[in-house]
Amino acid sequence: MIKNKVEEYMFFPYLQELFQKWEQGNGYWSFLEDVYPCICYSNGETAYDYGNKPSEYLYEFIGKTHDLLEPKYITDLPFDEELVTHRYMFINECWENQEEGEDWNLVDADEVDEFYIDRYGEPDVEGCNLEVEVSEIINNPDMYEDFREVMEQESFPMKREYRRLLAYYNGLKKMYEKTVEDDELFDGLE
Repeated sequence: MIKNKVEEYMFFPYLQELFQKWEQGNGYWSFLEDVYPCICYSNGETAYDYGNKPSEYLYEFIGKTHDLLEPKYITDLPFDEELVTHRYMFINECWENQEEGEDWNLVDADEVDEFYIDRYGEPDVEGCNLEVEVSEIINNPDMYEDFREVMEQESFPMKREYRRLLAYYNGLKKMYEKTVEDDELFDGLE
């Protein structure tokens, strides 16, 4: 009973407003711009993979409550040097104690000590974290054509999430959207 009231008076109006706004815009791309305005992704080996989290709490709550959210550790977007936020390298941790042997650890390139670089040279970059603004992809479609191609695929996590959310919303719409006949039925009681 309470769950139905929360869906009817909180979730449905909230999602109805969002979908009306998205439908007036570019649908899925408007959804991305609102809910995931910045897409974080990884390329190669990284010490930390950024998950993408919805920008709005109520959206996230609805998604978690109804199992609509998709895991969003993205690795299949194109590499673009200008979008790199972190670089990762393997270093031999034994160097600090001047020990023989090898104990390789993947670290952020900013954490590699200059003494290590002087002694062993600059390690190769093994992976990167990157970030791309959805508004940039929308506003520069030719420049980001490869991104759009990947993000339009039905297998892309945000696209799957959008489809699941749309199905959930359409189910709520069938259950709770008042029709003209419903309103007319109660007009005589006022």
